[in-house]
Amino acid sequence: MIVRALFEGIQSASNALSVAGGQLTRKFGILPKNVQQRIRQADTQQLETWSLNILTANTLDQVFDT
Repeated sequence: MIVRALFEGIQSASNALSVAGGQLTRKFGILPKNVQQRIRQADTQQLETWSLNILTANTLDQVFDT
């Protein structure tokens, strides 16, 4: 049970990372290295927030202003 919950948590974080990174790349093109690093280091909640910010942001800076 614990291993399964841990695995599901890892999958959830991986999915959030994939979604946020994909959305940012789709909207803004190739991402600078510092943005890629920031995304990789973020927790799931932060990735979800940024994924929502992408909908209304006109710049990368606006995505990360929370």
